[in-house]
Amino acid sequence: MEVLHEVSQSRLTQLWNESTLKKQEASEINSVVDKVSKVFTIVVIFIAITAGLWHIFSNDMPKGLNAFTAVLIITCPCALALSYPFTLGNAIRILGNQKFYLKNTQVIEKLSKIDTIVFDKTGTITIVGAAAVTYVGAKLSPDQLKSIFSLTSNSTHPLSRVLSDHLKLNDRKKVTEFSEIPGKGLEGKVDDIHICIGSASYTGWEDLIDSNSSDNATKVYVTTGNTRTGYFIIRNNYRPGLSETISLLGHDKQFHLLSGDNDSEKENLEQFFGKSGNIHFRQSPSDKLHFIANLQKQNQHVMMLGDGLNDAGALRQSNAGIAVSDNINNFSPACDAILDANVFEKFHLF
Repeated sequence: MEVLHEVSQSRLTQLWNESTLKKQEASEINSVVDKVSKVFTIVVIFIAITAGLWHIFSNDMPKGLNAFTAVLIITCPCALALSYPFTLGNAIRILGNQKFYLKNTQVIEKLSKIDTIVFDKTGTITIVGAAAVTYVGAKLSPDQLKSIFSLTSNSTHPLSRVLSDHLKLNDRKKVTEFSEIPGKGLEGKVDDIHICIGSASYTGWEDLIDSNSSDNATKVYVTTGNTRTGYFIIRNNYRPGLSETISLLGHDKQFHLLSGDNDSEKENLEQFFGKSGNIHFRQSPSDKLHFIANLQKQNQHVMMLGDGLNDAGALRQSNAGIAVSDNINNFSPACDAILDANVFEKFHLF
């Protein structure tokens, strides 16, 4: 392994360090217990003094002192301080048993204030392993198939995983000069041949970005050397419970969909999100981050559901970032919670 850049120079780190990424520290978050305890203490002291004075003015000093101290002892604020973290800690345990894993107890308070939910598309509301894949273009040789498999196997992006699972080859070739640009694609050299896989604009298929988009499918283009080889058509299956989730939460929450793909699946997605203009395509990771920041400037409390690292900036910028994962062991440093994809249909209950 050769280290080419420091972590501080990485694209993800730059996203996290953008000026718009200013999240409150834990000590700055006013929890419910902080707000309640102020009123609680004032009311307790008032009741204790009133009870004591009542008996004192009734010429019963011992009973007045007993009443004053009894109220303070019985209503000790320590009980509030202990019961609140115990309750939320127990809630985290219960949610964890249901495969919804929260980072800390403050996430529960964040979730209760959410009024806007932003979804990523690929890998979040779509099932990675259930997509139907077909290939269009020049016939691929066994070596070319192995080269494509070797490249996509190096990526954790949901579309790369779809292609590598679809090809399912037993061995890989050595990849050199590998690079991946979030939201665009990946490239590298296999057998000294440069291969580029990704969006139409990234791979040099710009003139086909909007052509034949009526088939409601996602396309991943392949360029070998300077030759446009072909493209894979991926027809996604949406996660069970998506329609029900949007229907049940839609009466008091706004929804937005941000996708890095083109609008080929617009008609399918409008069945879930409607035609309200809340579906946005060709969104880079930086675009997603700034979209959420703009919503927050309008005093909206935003939850982002993404697929982990690819949406790191948006997940961290949001008030509550949820990583939807088919493999909960995947590294998702920017999220507040991880939702096991197998229980996505319970999301509205959470």
